Amino acid sequence: MCRALALVLYVLSLSLEWYTRVGGSEVLVCTQCYFISMCMYLLNINYDDSVTDFIADINTFSFATDLLLRGIYTEQSDSCTLVFDSERERMYATLAYTGTGVLECI
Repeated sequence: MCRALALVLYVLSLSLEWYTRVGGSEVLVCTQCYFISMCMYLLNINYDDSVTDFIADINTFSFATDLLLRGIYTEQSDSCTLVFDSERERMYATLAYTGTGVLECI
């Protein structure tokens, strides 16, 4: 249910953005990221600056494939972010990660 709701909200908000106050300054918030993060657990892999987006995308996809072979289903939302259905699956992914990037749970 939550995934379907996130998908509907994503479709409705493809071109919507809003400003919000964070620490006294206005910050542009992408509604897609906000609605996805409401129902999903995100894992961002911060690669070294010398890694191109293409290589980061390949490495992230390879890690997602490795997780799938271990029974953990995930989706890749961009070149360095994986989306999980549960906090338990995201925690398992952080323990299974063997790459050189720095992991950030969002």
